[in-house]
Amino acid sequence: MMRKFGPALSLVLTLTGATLAENQDTFQFSPRWTVGEKATFVLKLSMEAPQLGSIDISLDRTETALKVYENGDADVESVVSNVKVLVNGVQVEAGQQGEQKSTQKVDRFGKKVGEKAGAQGGNPLDFLKFLNLADGRVWKVGEALPIQFREKGPPEVTGKGTGTLVSSEGGVAKFTASMEVTTEGKDKPAKVTFTSFYDVATGRLNKTEGTLSGLTSGPFPVDSVQVVVERKKA
Repeated sequence: MMRKFGPALSLVLTLTGATLAENQDTFQFSPRWTVGEKATFVLKLSMEAPQLGSIDISLDRTETALKVYENGDADVESVVSNVKVLVNGVQVEAGQQGEQKSTQKVDRFGKKVGEKAGAQGGNPLDFLKFLNLADGRVWKVGEALPIQFREKGPPEVTGKGTGTLVSSEGGVAKFTASMEVTTEGKDKPAKVTFTSFYDVATGRLNKTEGTLSGLTSGPFPVDSVQVVVERKKA
């Protein structure tokens, strides 16, 4: 039976803004929340669990900025709906039924404000926050930039890796990234690799797809999870 996972995708599904230089060689995330702005993303997860077999999860997540603060932070309401879970190709009950709403304060890059590593209560989708590349640096095509983060515990979570702006062609900026995430008390780090596509004109996330491996927590540990997050077109 699947655990109830609730809303835990805020950092992966957050709206971001960005600017791209005219020479198409650099890119800088310059997000500005606007009250009332809204976007819906489709999330798909595929994995193999030793005790269950193949598991496929899909859902919609709609995010709306309710309030914007002077420092650029925002209160963002997230609504998770249309949750479907398939185990070995058979649809099963997806925990809590109906829409699931939550409101979280985030900074201008979509990172949760004032949350510690354990605040999600072991939510199995919490690892999706590691897919958020947005920061204040200038990204240059072909140059790998370091990715580092640390969340106070317990348990303490640290991450280290690199991200690269691969190209900016046809109005789309393409990024790749890989990192290792170490959780206090666990023997081996989890590994995260992903590719993200952003619309150059708006700076909004179009799509992220990647693999998370070495996820050994929870009652049904899995070797790897395939993740796709894609913006729904209006």
